[in-house]
Amino acid sequence: PARDCRARRSTGHHARRLRFFFFEAESRHPISLPGWGARESLKGQGRARAGPRGPLAGRRHDLPAWLTHLGDTQPDRAVEMVHVLGDGDDVVVGLALPDGGGGELPLSIVVYVDHNLGTVTKDAFVVPMAIDDLVSLMRQHDETPGDTEWRPLDLADARARISEAVAHGALLFPPLQSDSWPACRRLLEWALRLLPQGGVGYV
Repeated sequence: PARDCRARRSTGHHARRLRFFFFEAESRHPISLPGWGARESLKGQGRARAGPRGPLAGRRHDLPAWLTHLGDTQPDRAVEMVHVLGDGDDVVVGLALPDGGGGELPLSIVVYVDHNLGTVTKDAFVVPMAIDDLVSLMRQHDETPGDTEWRPLDLADARARISEAVAHGALLFPPLQSDSWPACRRLLEWALRLLPQGGVGYV
């Protein structure tokens, strides 16, 4: 019982701990997504590869080079942090965005899936860090390392599990909200389309 209580308290503070990771990472690796550019590029892979359209096309000033190559983004890998009692999982997906100059800009997406509420997306946010660096940071600040297990996750399985959790969460009323969720949902869905299909979800 004591272990169960401690684990549930840890899960209850989970979102706040992840928020700390986000702000620490953001302060060290700032990144900016121009509003119109993000919306236009994230509407679909084909449109992203075709370059900016609509109001973006008529702009007179230069856009960041990485934005015009957003359609060439490649998934890196995925990992999951699983709680021993099955209360919830963190699914972390790493991406590599071309910087327009032959290099790459790292981006990671963290999705917290709450199983107690019905395997739903309770929180999600984007961090401008390589997935290996982010996972290292998260493990450093894990208050109960004995209660969690980090495991590599097939990219197709990551897509299936996150998609399932997002769909389940969309059925809740009132919807679950945080400072970044569902605000980052469009970006998350764009990232999921980059991952292979055919994975195994939670059900």
